[in-house]
Amino acid sequence: MNLHLTLMAVLLAGTVCAAVPRDPFWPVGFDPNPPPKPKQVEKPVVQKVQPKPAAPKPEPEKVTPDEWKTAEARIRPNGIFGTAGKYKVMIDGKIYPAGSGYSITNGNVRFEWTLGGSEKRKLQLERKRAERLAR
Repeated sequence: MNLHLTLMAVLLAGTVCAAVPRDPFWPVGFDPNPPPKPKQVEKPVVQKVQPKPAAPKPEPEKVTPDEWKTAEARIRPNGIFGTAGKYKVMIDGKIYPAGSGYSITNGNVRFEWTLGGSEKRKLQLERKRAERLAR
């Protein structure tokens, strides 16, 4: 009798398992029934706040010719050498070829020049621009 009960239990379990056939090539833990789609939740409408326009920045003061002269007086070349058209200038131990840029900051103003040399071995400075730095 026990054998019959065991056999019946095995057959009953086989029919229950056979109700949902499983493909042997599916990965372990794979469920062929897709999960239910989540309900879409409507997002609340948020009103956009217009940012206040920034106050215009005051125009920086223009650099005066006296400030240019004061800054140029701070440039002290150690020497000018080379041949005509290929001059080089040494300032603070660094060598700059003619036509290269040079800049310094004097006070709160940054000055920029293009360097050059002359036949008389004199430094020539061509003013490029000057801008006031933020304090």
